[in-house]
Amino acid sequence: ADMHGTFVETFSLCLLEAMAAGLAIVLYSKGPQGSMLEILGGTGIVCNNPTTFKSVIIELLRDPERKRELGEKAKARAKYYSIKKMNDAYNQLFKDVLEK
Repeated sequence: ADMHGTFVETFSLCLLEAMAAGLAIVLYSKGPQGSMLEILGGTGIVCNNPTTFKSVIIELLRDPERKRELGEKAKARAKYYSIKKMNDAYNQLFKDVLEK
C-alpha cells in the first residue's frame, strides 16, 4: 500500500521498488501524478479516498490469488524501468540538450 499526501512526487521510487518485489500495489492519492500512473501501468489499484483504500486492502488480504496475480503483473511491469534504461534515457537527454 502506497499512500501519498499533499506533496507532489514526480517519480516514485518506493512504488517501483514495491512493484519489483512483486507486491500487489494499492495506491492512494488525492490526484496521482501522471508519472506514477505510468509506472503502475494498470498493474495495481488506484484509490482516491481513504475508505476505498482500506476496503481494497482488506479485499486483497482475503483474496491471496488476486493479490498474487497483481504482484506478478507489477513485477513484470517494473522490469521496464531498469537502471540501464533510465541511465540511457538521461544520457540521451543531456546529449540532446548539449547539441542544441
